[in-house]
Amino acid sequence: MESSIKILVKGFQKFELRMLDLAVKMSESRPPRLILLEESEIDNADVVIIDGLDYGATSWAESVSDEIEKKPVIWVGKVPEGNYRHTSIKHPVIWVSMPVVISRFLDELALKEESLNGQDGTSEEQARPPAQAGYSSVLIVDDSKMVRSHLERLLIQQGYQTATAEDGEQAVAMTEDRSFDCVLMDVLMPGIDGYKACRAIRRQKHHSGKIPVIMLTSRTSPFDKVRGKMAGCDAYLTKPVKRSRLLEVLSSYGKGGRG
Repeated sequence: MESSIKILVKGFQKFELRMLDLAVKMSESRPPRLILLEESEIDNADVVIIDGLDYGATSWAESVSDEIEKKPVIWVGKVPEGNYRHTSIKHPVIWVSMPVVISRFLDELALKEESLNGQDGTSEEQARPPAQAGYSSVLIVDDSKMVRSHLERLLIQQGYQTATAEDGEQAVAMTEDRSFDCVLMDVLMPGIDGYKACRAIRRQKHHSGKIPVIMLTSRTSPFDKVRGKMAGCDAYLTKPVKRSRLLEVLSSYGKGGRG
């Protein structure tokens, strides 16, 4: 996913739209950057956000149903029916957190479509890392339950032992109590983000040596990759990542070496 996301928003009260404008302005310095589109630019929208309690917005949605059928749509206050590309959140909307909400939604949608399309065309046998190079235990850190579950299933299938953490603070606590062979870390998380969590893990003392930290995130800008390197991460992968690429990177940081 790109570091900017084009959104089309329909409905909502004036004060909510003012909060949206503020969130868009704030996103200019904190990627992913949100770009607001006009109604006529629907074909270019990465995500459509619709107020499900606004008659005008829902009427508009019906009038352009063919256009939004295959687009990622976030309905507010309305539960979508029969379309996995559509999701819902409740009123009131916390607009300042929308960049994170949208990024997580697109990440989860990418995983869903990858699963429906048979992953990336790589057979399980082809994707399996060499046993002598693999990790015995991987800590998966992501605030999305769907992403955690997807990665956990994938790694267990490849013979890894896994544990999960839903935020940076929990990850730091878990690595204090237990020595993992690798940490697979998201960046955009509430509380302690991935950069801060990586630095905290780097400050820990482990008898087994430095734990490799692999960033797996939707942030794609060169600046973010530099931030990851400065935080001490060993590799930086962007979502959605192909299964074969993920397992290749994991195996390259195997017990026999550090990359």
